[in-house]
Amino acid sequence: MMKLSHRLIVFVLLIILVLTGCRAKEAAPLAVPTGARAGDLTDLKDCEFQAGGEKYAAKCGTLVVPENWDKPGSRLITLPVVRIPSSGSNPAEPVFFLAGGPGGANTVWAPPDWILKNHDVVMVGYRGVEGTVKLACPELLAPINAHKGNDIMSEQARKEYTTATKQCAARFQSEGVDLSGYTIPGVIEDMEAARVTLGYERINLLSVSYGTRIAQDYAYMHPDSLHRLILLSVNTPGHFIWSREDIDNIFKHMSDLCANDPACSSRTSDLAQTMYDVNRNMPTHWLFFNIDPNSIRYGTHFLFFNNPQ
Repeated sequence: MMKLSHRLIVFVLLIILVLTGCRAKEAAPLAVPTGARAGDLTDLKDCEFQAGGEKYAAKCGTLVVPENWDKPGSRLITLPVVRIPSSGSNPAEPVFFLAGGPGGANTVWAPPDWILKNHDVVMVGYRGVEGTVKLACPELLAPINAHKGNDIMSEQARKEYTTATKQCAARFQSEGVDLSGYTIPGVIEDMEAARVTLGYERINLLSVSYGTRIAQDYAYMHPDSLHRLILLSVNTPGHFIWSREDIDNIFKHMSDLCANDPACSSRTSDLAQTMYDVNRNMPTHWLFFNIDPNSIRYGTHFLFFNNPQ
């Protein structure tokens, strides 16, 4: 297994915290229906699905799956399923959506009309995020809030994050949660169970970021179940590495764009060099505000995930 750096561990913890521990509102957990068995899709009925400001006439139901697919007799949990039927009279293979993250919900996509014209769209909730079990860790809030803006990457902060994570895991285990079941292969088996129950012979996967890891492993585990894959912002399984050379090339490209933009070039003659200089010589105060260089670097890192142009 690849050895993770301290920076990467904290980065992943922050993503999980933001996406699972700080939601303003959570849907009520879905109970396992009496007498249900693994693979059952219960209560599939007409519903109005809303995402991205759009509303869709859909079918919503509850998928029953084992908490751990690798353990016979594992307790059952539930996941939400949303199926938006195609508007066409003769749809092709359906599109299963796989959202990014990890830690975010999967029933969040607003499919465009041009996809729905030829395909059903299916979204299956991610285990550990939606459904019976939600692996949110509020224990991390206190140490992160205490160090945010001050010493978020300090040795003491990292020790506190580790302690809080262990406390969170111990809490779930004391509640009877089998944490070993919350894996990418588990997610894949959930999707496969939905495919079978819905009666689809083969499906297309439309995946983003973390979802592309699921899609690639899905193709390895169940190649005969898939028609085509669409991978957006690909993140290969087993690797989470930022290449220094690639980042330098990105900065150079941004700097070239800046040089051709009057508003940007009027503020710096070399954007890449300015960024490097600020990163190396970042001030610790501005007026009466304290500046934590690592918090600034984290914020900059997250901003690079969004390009509205």
